[in-house]
Amino acid sequence: MQSSIGRATKRAKTGVTLAAATLAAVGGMIVSAQPAAAITCEAKKSGDGRSVSATCRDIGRFDYFRAKAICIDPHGSKWTVYGPRKSSGQTSTVKCGDNVNVGVYQAGWELIETT
Repeated sequence: MQSSIGRATKRAKTGVTLAAATLAAVGGMIVSAQPAAAITCEAKKSGDGRSVSATCRDIGRFDYFRAKAICIDPHGSKWTVYGPRKSSGQTSTVKCGDNVNVGVYQAGWELIETT
């Protein structure tokens, strides 16, 4: 399942997963003279359900991505948190907080293209 979460700018693309599945970038089409390598991203919710880890591969040399979590509290309030920016092949992790009653509602990633 793929869908856009959060705000996406012309240089940012987002993706989400409700299961640990490999995802491709979501958003506008990129047109180039040569075919681009397929970008693969995966976002996983931790075992305790309080953090998200994301990894992307085959992104551009100067591009980066970050983990994205929509968090929820017992009252149903939701907010978005982001992990640190990482390069291709690295892992970005973000935690919803230290409160055991707060968890990840939706796990995802955000790809930011700099070119």
